[in-house]
Amino acid sequence: KRKALSDSIEDIYFKNPIVAGEHDSKDDLLHLCSLNKVNQIPIVNSNNQVVDLHILDDFLLDFKLEVGFLCEGECNNSSRGVCEPPLGSKESG
Repeated sequence: KRKALSDSIEDIYFKNPIVAGEHDSKDDLLHLCSLNKVNQIPIVNSNNQVVDLHILDDFLLDFKLEVGFLCEGECNNSSRGVCEPPLGSKESG
């Protein structure tokens, strides 16, 4: 059923949203995303006020930049799941 802007949101909002504390680790946040199949988690302070928003895609991009290139084909170091850039690419020099 369509809703008008003047309608109450009580029947459509999440009454018990998935949130994380501002001191939770990145591993905790990644686990929450995976466990709950969500891509965003609000970060709340001790007063339960939203202070940030954790976005899974941003975390994965940061991880990819920190670790190197994630395997998309043949890896030089398959035990770590990372590979060197292909020879001749800008990244390989």
